[in-house]
Amino acid sequence: MTKPSWLFWVVSVLALLWGFFGAFDFYMTRTGNEEYLEDFPPEMIAWIGNFPMSRVLLWGLGVGAGLIGALLLLMRRGVAVSVLWVGVAALLIGFIRHDLLMADGVKYYGIPGLIASVFIVIVTVAVAWYAGRAKGNGYLG
Repeated sequence: MTKPSWLFWVVSVLALLWGFFGAFDFYMTRTGNEEYLEDFPPEMIAWIGNFPMSRVLLWGLGVGAGLIGALLLLMRRGVAVSVLWVGVAALLIGFIRHDLLMADGVKYYGIPGLIASVFIVIVTVAVAWYAGRAKGNGYLG
């Protein structure tokens, strides 16, 4: 294995923080934490609360894979790449297939929510892509 650059460590730590935020958001939203959800419109909270189990599982898989993938990245394990791409797939399937195509998500997200969701997709894809590059550079075993 090649010694990683400083950028590898910065990206890996930021990916881990991103993963922790995703897990925190999932937990706080799924448990209905009133303080956390106070800025969400009631219609959106009800919409999320009525997600089918398949959507909840995709959300949890995406968040969990992102967090575990970031930990594996920090541990310099090559499997991090696959785990992170599983997280991307779960995120995209849940967001595009369920939220946008099946469940009228545009109505509930609104423009700010859609922008935030697209940002989440971009960051998640960027982390998985970077992990692939790190593996190609020999940083991961």
